[in-house]
Amino acid sequence: DGDGDGDGDGDGSQDSNDNDNDAKAMPIAPIDQPSPSTASSTPTSQRKTHPTQSGHSPMQNYQKRRKRKVKPAPILQPKNTLPVRCIHKSKSASDFNPLLLISTLTKAHDGPIWSTALSKGFVDSTTGRKTHYLATGGADGVVQIWELAPSRETLEKQAAANAEDGVSVILSSLESMWKGIVGSVVNCNANCNPTINSTGTMNASTEDENSTHSNKSRPRKRLGTDRSSSSQSSQKTTPLAPPLATVNSKCDALGTDICLINPIPVQRFTAHEEDVVDLSWSSTNFLISASLDKTARLWHPSRPMCLKEFNHADAVTSVSFHPSEDRYFVSGGFDKKLRIWHIPNGRVAEWAQASNVITAATYQPDGKVIAAGLCDGKVIFYSLDGSNTKMKYFTQITCKNGNGGKKNGKKVTGLTYLPQLSEDKLADGNILGHGISDSEGRSNEKQTHRTTILAAKKAVKMVKSLTSSKKKQVKEQLLITTNDSRMRLVGMNDFCMVRKFKGHLNACYQIKAKFSESGDFIVSGSESRTCNIWNTATKRNPLNVNVTGLHMYDKVKGYECFEATKADPPVVTDSTFAPGQAVESAFLSSRLFPTLQNLSHIDHDFSSAVIVTTDYEGTMRVFLRRACFDAVCHASGPRGFDDDDNDNDVKNVTGDHTD
Repeated sequence: DGDGDGDGDGDGSQDSNDNDNDAKAMPIAPIDQPSPSTASSTPTSQRKTHPTQSGHSPMQNYQKRRKRKVKPAPILQPKNTLPVRCIHKSKSASDFNPLLLISTLTKAHDGPIWSTALSKGFVDSTTGRKTHYLATGGADGVVQIWELAPSRETLEKQAAANAEDGVSVILSSLESMWKGIVGSVVNCNANCNPTINSTGTMNASTEDENSTHSNKSRPRKRLGTDRSSSSQSSQKTTPLAPPLATVNSKCDALGTDICLINPIPVQRFTAHEEDVVDLSWSSTNFLISASLDKTARLWHPSRPMCLKEFNHADAVTSVSFHPSEDRYFVSGGFDKKLRIWHIPNGRVAEWAQASNVITAATYQPDGKVIAAGLCDGKVIFYSLDGSNTKMKYFTQITCKNGNGGKKNGKKVTGLTYLPQLSEDKLADGNILGHGISDSEGRSNEKQTHRTTILAAKKAVKMVKSLTSSKKKQVKEQLLITTNDSRMRLVGMNDFCMVRKFKGHLNACYQIKAKFSESGDFIVSGSESRTCNIWNTATKRNPLNVNVTGLHMYDKVKGYECFEATKADPPVVTDSTFAPGQAVESAFLSSRLFPTLQNLSHIDHDFSSAVIVTTDYEGTMRVFLRRACFDAVCHASGPRGFDDDDNDNDVKNVTGDHTD
């Protein structure tokens, strides 16, 4: 009320008759609003609004709330969180944002790291664990073998042994590893190599001076390295790597206790005189390396020296082991010859002359075809007979754009076969979905002419009528990386392009794209300081379709990228996904999740959970998907065990269980 007495009068001085007339003339006003008679005698400042307890009217409070921008409380993130950008795709569709930088090995090589290769894995007879190795080769001519997912006991033994032996390694806390404070092992002297003894610790052992392939110091002619560094003192400092653009947070780093790469290499080979540009593992854990010193060399993690040397007429650019017969490997190089080597006798079993310099070579997973990439963009395919030694020219394709300044073929930098896709990415036989949607299920290319779409559908129906009623699935697909900043996926049944990926910068370096073990993702380095990731396929846009003669393919522009180096020049020379089994072993060995005995009940793709990158300054970095870490944390807690129990109950009810 205006005066607060609640009787509807202005000042209470009128008689009762006037009050009765007023009551008959007008309706009763609401309780929270003043009557006209009250408003006439109430001051203006009091008649505008009804004050609240805060001294302001509800309307004023509402207007103030609208003017005041209420910001939600910031979500605190670990300080080693690295944001991932989504290019031509929605942020909600991101598979990798954010990442956790869990480890940085500075100066793993003295100069650029040109190549990395993951072993197939083998079961250690002493521990019973399946061990994986990562091999690296660089411009310093050194080949190093790193153990993946070492046990915590191994790290503790190595720290104690290195303190006594004086090896130039500082195994500080894993908390500092993600910042790049911890470096890698450096050779003790000119003819000394670190080896592993029976206890699993690193010791410095000198080679036999009478060995045929001794790793003694010799004049080097490597690119971008200090030639006198090998003859200097055994002590060598590893400077701090330039930090990446992680989030500005005061929260502690997360996941740094997960050690994926042992900071001390299992072996360090220095027999090559020039850059090591390619590496390949056999099914029995042998390693072959290609170098610009005109040799290919054979190694094994248990031997501290070169097992055999294979001389060439010119620089060797690529090597590849036979998938099943480890007695053979193929090599190519500047002499334009593709050779099949028989390792036991060290001789060439078969060779073929190419039209240009061979820059990449690999076997098909079944071992029946050899693909050789040339510096002019051509890829030549040779078929093999049952003896795996007789090559016969089959066909060739040219990787080039149809128009523009890059219509001429560019150097082939990598050849990688697509692994078997997961079940959720297999096609249902509907070929009409091909070329319409990208990895997010959205349209990747604007359909400008409806007539073109109708003509393509008619052509597809015609092909269906001419061929069998059931579409034949593509058995093998080859991903070709070239120096025109493109990646082309080619079906091996008809040698037609299925999909083209773009977004990274690859103009002059030997950058090679690689698949995850599941085949769901592609990862590649770049010359623009980023590591790029593409999704291979979805249910709506499968990869196992046959489009022979239709010249139909997808142009995938949507991808994700993150900063992976601060080197100068800012080149991410190589990147790869860590094996899923190694990632699971690293989680279990970290002692962060003592309630977990295995991770088999966690519904997550561990084969794409960890990315390892290398750069031009010889630094290796390890990135972990935050979603993977959260999934393991959830599984290790009470709710995770409840979910696991519920799944077991469902299996028991449905009868889906084993004794």
